[in-house]
Amino acid sequence: MRLKSKGLMAWIVMSVFILVSAVQAATFQDLKGKMIDARNSLTLMIQHPDMRTPEQQKKVKDTADAVSATLAQIRVPEAQASRFKLLADTWNDFKKTREEVLVPLILSGKDAEAISIASGIQGDRFLKMMALCDELGY
Repeated sequence: MRLKSKGLMAWIVMSVFILVSAVQAATFQDLKGKMIDARNSLTLMIQHPDMRTPEQQKKVKDTADAVSATLAQIRVPEAQASRFKLLADTWNDFKKTREEVLVPLILSGKDAEAISIASGIQGDRFLKMMALCDELGY
């Protein structure tokens, strides 16, 4: 009887571990999707001057806020805490540059300067965030 009990307990523990891993992977895939949406909403404004409308500006803000809200809800195991902090810090730098530098440049028609920043430091940050999401989600 005791052997069955241990087997059942092992099965339960393994099932919970698999379930938690699957939920965590889905959470980081969702976060990646929101980060991609945030980047795409701003890219549209850079590439298409006719998309610099108040509606698109709201979408740029809303997509960034969605990423921040998702990040605030995620909890990771202690072993991943430093990597998650790096992800959150990188996002905060990305968002700050976007709001304080890129959007004003785009709205003032300084497209070349905006593109340089978007494809430079922001591109590097974006790739770093995607890699960290992949790392943390598996």
